[in-house]
Amino acid sequence: MDALIGALVAALEPPWNYILGTLALLLIVGPKMINLRAVWIDLKLGRKKLDLEKQQLEILKLQYEIEALKKEHEISELKVPDIPVFDRLLDLDKRSKIFEWFRNSPRVGKFFLKFIEYLLIFYIIGFGLGAVGVPISMLEDSSKSAGLAIFALVLYGSIAYGIFVVYRRLKRWRKKVYAI
Repeated sequence: MDALIGALVAALEPPWNYILGTLALLLIVGPKMINLRAVWIDLKLGRKKLDLEKQQLEILKLQYEIEALKKEHEISELKVPDIPVFDRLLDLDKRSKIFEWFRNSPRVGKFFLKFIEYLLIFYIIGFGLGAVGVPISMLEDSSKSAGLAIFALVLYGSIAYGIFVVYRRLKRWRKKVYAI
């Protein structure tokens, strides 16, 4: 394997071996970072759900103890207000005014969110093509350095990925708004 990599490095000229090294690094580190992010999100959401379930169980336990005390001491006039256990779910997911506006005006909201999604797709494609085209055009121009081409590749690729993340979140949010 080392002989193969050594032969590839020796065969490629300096601008191309930088690009090859950057791509290899992204291929190695990229999936690990995606997995790490997924684990982190699961951990955060799992902890919130665990805390909520713990509070719900405590409330149910207190309600059961009150009922047992009422039966033990034969108290029928003690009125215990019903504690809505699941209202805390709504507290965790605060409904903003924007969320409610989109829910109350679905025609305009759906159109607006879809328009934003298509606009983001346009920018993702543009910056994705820029991530490929700009470094290639820089490498063809002899006055530009290879480091600048690699920087352009990373910059345009990062911007395209960032816009893709925003697009995914907006799409999930749109489905969440109109799913209920």
